[in-house]
Amino acid sequence: MEPPKSSWEPIYAVPLGIAFAVPAVHYEWYLFNEETQLAACMIMFTALVYKNFGATIGTMLEEDGKRITEEANKVEDTILSTLKQKKEDLLMMQNIVKDAQDIHTLKEETYVKYNAAGKINSNSFCSCR
Repeated sequence: MEPPKSSWEPIYAVPLGIAFAVPAVHYEWYLFNEETQLAACMIMFTALVYKNFGATIGTMLEEDGKRITEEANKVEDTILSTLKQKKEDLLMMQNIVKDAQDIHTLKEETYVKYNAAGKINSNSFCSCR
């Protein structure tokens, strides 16, 4: 079943446009000058390019958009991985002071143990005279 058509067809715009344009120009309600001619040429050029090359231009721009999006995503991924690495480094640097304190404490304990192990007790030697 075919959808119902409207009674208005775009082709009716041509005679209506002429019917209204002739009196507008004749009674100088509208003046044709260089700006009007330039606008008409621009509109015609745009319409012809859109009609004949619109799909090609659209496809080309869409491909460029996809390529640019892919490149931007790669750059973003690189930046994100760099930032994650920096975050890990900063988190590790948070513990540097505590680690240094722990090392210092361990060193002191080790020296105490070395000193205790190296003490010579006079009772531990046998007297062989």
